[in-house]
Amino acid sequence: MRASDWFADAPLQDQVLLRNVIFTRYNDACPRIARKLKEVREGLGDKADGISVISLTSDPLRDTPAVLKAYTLKEGIDGPHWFFLTDDKAQMDLVLLTMPVAGR
Repeated sequence: MRASDWFADAPLQDQVLLRNVIFTRYNDACPRIARKLKEVREGLGDKADGISVISLTSDPLRDTPAVLKAYTLKEGIDGPHWFFLTDDKAQMDLVLLTMPVAGR
């Protein structure tokens, strides 16, 4: 999904948002972090409905919507409350640069 479309249309009211930055070609930390986020959501049971995960690619030139979809299926992390976002490089750079970060 294109990041610019998602941020324009997403119903974010009353949602807790967990965000992470990924790139699908990295086979070490990115899949482990995704699995941990999945475990957190599963561990919350019914309370997880109010939590959405937003995974933003830092490699938009390679991480097309089709590549991200294949990644979600491979890692078993596809679901209605998990969004994998990409866009053109300039837009993703802007999103990643302006994204609030805790402690900063």
